[in-house]
Amino acid sequence: MGGGGESTRRKGSSPKYDKTMNERATEPFTNSWGEKPRFGWEAPGGIDRAGDGPEAHVLFAPERVHEAACKGFLDEVIWLLDKAPEDGGRVGVDHLDPGGRTPLHFACGWGREDIVRALIDRGATLEVRDMWKKAPVDWALQARHDRVVEILRIAAVMRGVHGGKGRVAPLSTMTEVVSGKTDDEVETDIKEFTCGVFEEYAKRDTVPEGHTFGGKVVDPFKEEA
Repeated sequence: MGGGGESTRRKGSSPKYDKTMNERATEPFTNSWGEKPRFGWEAPGGIDRAGDGPEAHVLFAPERVHEAACKGFLDEVIWLLDKAPEDGGRVGVDHLDPGGRTPLHFACGWGREDIVRALIDRGATLEVRDMWKKAPVDWALQARHDRVVEILRIAAVMRGVHGGKGRVAPLSTMTEVVSGKTDDEVETDIKEFTCGVFEEYAKRDTVPEGHTFGGKVVDPFKEEA
């Protein structure tokens, strides 16, 4: 089989696989195998993630406190936490969006130091992990907000947090939680593995051209003098 009339099917497939891959891929709410994807075309709030407008590809409709935290609206964040009517908008300091993210995630990811401090002063949990296993400190690291990382680490020490052993100790990064190793240890593992692959190629005399010098394998991570 093949060509434009492709009719790829899985063995023992149900009737939903009778259509071609192209036909299945263009049907709403399904992937190319005719299955419902993890996230639908439409995000909560009726946002069409498949469009090309300003809200395209939005995974979750933004909630007011999270949006205020990421945009740096300190007064609005404080009002929503402390002053809004309990039946009219007030939220908890660890209020979660559908992705498991707190206001602290957004404030850290956008480097809003004043809001980070305000949330911490109100008892925000430092290591709430979203659906991708990321804590606020991971967001700050990813965006290279070093001052925010420092603020979080100081707060963690003052609260007696322990467990992390890497660059953000006593907090733990997503890498530590998932792999049990620090980011630096994972980077070392990757380097050792890559060098080992090049050495194996050298033994087989199949090292790609440009990767050897004088019969020796060149360390791919080391700059030449």
